[in-house]
Amino acid sequence: SQPLESATCSSPIGRPPTTTIRPLITMNQPKRIQLPQITISTRMPRPIVLQQSQCDFLKGLWVESTGYFPNAQGHITERAAEQADFYLLIYCLNGQGWFQSEEQMWMVKPGDLVVALPGQAHGYGALESDPWTIQWVHFNGTQATALLALAGIANKGGVISLDQRYSLFSLFNDMLTTLQAGYSLHHLAVAAAGLRYILSRLAFIHTYTPPLATHGLNVQQIIELMLNNLDKRYRLDDLAQHAHMSRVSFSRLFRQKTGYAPMDYFIRLKIQKACELLETTELHVGEISKQLGYDDPYYFSRLFKQLAQASPTQYRLHNRNSTHANAGWLANSGDRHGRQ
Repeated sequence: SQPLESATCSSPIGRPPTTTIRPLITMNQPKRIQLPQITISTRMPRPIVLQQSQCDFLKGLWVESTGYFPNAQGHITERAAEQADFYLLIYCLNGQGWFQSEEQMWMVKPGDLVVALPGQAHGYGALESDPWTIQWVHFNGTQATALLALAGIANKGGVISLDQRYSLFSLFNDMLTTLQAGYSLHHLAVAAAGLRYILSRLAFIHTYTPPLATHGLNVQQIIELMLNNLDKRYRLDDLAQHAHMSRVSFSRLFRQKTGYAPMDYFIRLKIQKACELLETTELHVGEISKQLGYDDPYYFSRLFKQLAQASPTQYRLHNRNSTHANAGWLANSGDRHGRQ
């Protein structure tokens, strides 16, 4: 496999190492772990790990251990594939380090996130000349692979280079301080929620951060175009032209990034806006229809009912003076593939 690409879609992260690639340890060898002088960490007792893995609201994702190593001089860890029975994230705050998986080596700098997967031999450590400061978490769960897949990192380990706008420091710190306070179900649930947010944030960055390469698709720019032109009747060709791509490539990449066909996404944004107007204004259905680019209010009503599972009038009656949020994504209704 190739080194992971940056979450900001820059060039691959296979930077030339200053540490020579060497054979990783095998199953019959003990783990090599040399900890730095100062470590702040918490590790779940094994019985608690086994208990939480059976809990309905934790078995999808749970934290096994997490920590913070400042100025980790001398830090080095190597594990054989059979010894790696958890997922690992390492977030570099300062200094530099290295990460090796199989026959690939990455240099790690501030803002980089190391990802190691279960069953993959790996090693990592701090550079002697500029030792890293890192936050890290070991985790597991039945949903871990699916969450990593959203970020494009389900089947391979490596290094993701994050934009400085997306600091994960406070999220890692919250996990650590929460588990330092205790191992009750409440503590474990809060730590797991923080980890889930980190993984979900990675997926969001992976999908919506604008690419640096001119041939990439800037999904966020297309979505902003849609949001600013909900009164328009854009065709797929119009959106593809704005993205400077063929309609086939544009449609494929947009669906790959968002899970929706472009026109389906645009329609859902329109219906979401319609829900807002029905709840917060006295506009007639025909007026709302026209504001959203539909000259035929009957067609608009049919489309609305298809996605919202209620006619515009029924939706207004049900949601007026309601404390519920609006229909939001409406992701569980209608055809996910939409129109081309």
